[in-house]
Amino acid sequence: MKELAALLLGPLLFAAPCSAQVEHGGAPRAALSSMLEVARIDLTPPDVSKLLVPAADANGSRFKPLRVGTTVDARVDLSGFSSSHALGGTLYLLAITSPGAFGIGLNFYRFHLPPTAELFVYTPDRTEVRGAFTEANHKRYGGLSIAPIRGDHVVIELFVPTGLVAALQLATVVHHFRDALFGGWQAEECIGYGCAGQCTVNVACELGSGWEEQAASTVQVLTSEGTTLCSASMVNTLAGDGRQLLLTASHCDQDPLGSAEDWIVLFNYQDPTCADAPAEPSRNATTQGTKLLARRGELHRDPSDFALLEITEPIPDGYRAYLSGWNAEEGETFEQPFGIHHPRGDVKKLNA
Repeated sequence: MKELAALLLGPLLFAAPCSAQVEHGGAPRAALSSMLEVARIDLTPPDVSKLLVPAADANGSRFKPLRVGTTVDARVDLSGFSSSHALGGTLYLLAITSPGAFGIGLNFYRFHLPPTAELFVYTPDRTEVRGAFTEANHKRYGGLSIAPIRGDHVVIELFVPTGLVAALQLATVVHHFRDALFGGWQAEECIGYGCAGQCTVNVACELGSGWEEQAASTVQVLTSEGTTLCSASMVNTLAGDGRQLLLTASHCDQDPLGSAEDWIVLFNYQDPTCADAPAEPSRNATTQGTKLLARRGELHRDPSDFALLEITEPIPDGYRAYLSGWNAEEGETFEQPFGIHHPRGDVKKLNA
């Protein structure tokens, strides 16, 4: 088994997921015809003119990861939802519009559901549906972040069984002002699928032969309340105990004092062949929830720039995640360094 010779992290991406963290299937209960009766919040569009700096400028400083979204305050609990009786329980509904957004992500301050309760988030026509999110998605920090859905209008649906109580409080909406996750091209820059430079190749190309395991350890991360993007790698411990450790750059988190608890991690975002596929690969393999273990770099302008985290949500076996080895010995112990990452938010690529 090869050791990971080089980890190309945040500084080489600055751009990202996603479908949404681990989902548990099922389907929304509300009838499409009932959408006119749903409680609504129409947000004031944020002024993103100062945030829309060219990607080249944003990538020029290792302390400024490219922003793809900005948060908008939207504090509301279940008292702000419309409610109606449903078979076996109560159905709570809330529609949110953020005009001009390419996509909308959600950050819940409180997320605590009783057994068999289900949360869904979807577009009004249900072309995209996230969920179900259940008690199995409870996080140590008590909240939940949901990866963005295409468009500027989403519906939140919560079903609570009769006699049970749920705690749900929305904190912020992530207004995605860059089309990084939903198309790529915007103005004169390219961010997202198909936007990596010509100096990179897909991990399925011949150059990646023998590095398949390390490629499986490379992931894409949506950080800082869902507003910025970076590459990261899953790494092993000396004990080989299977801890879900994640290594990335410290500056990837826009909040240098933050706890990084709400990060979303995307696995297996890659083309299956050497040539770019006509259609974008799936972004469905995600987890949400991380614990910051150590970091150094941004606050002290230190030459080192790393953040070590632990993914708190169990990674499903179906993701086939891999923990790369590493070597702390002095001197080079490899013939040629390799870098596997997600440049400009594109699928997994390889540099040598």
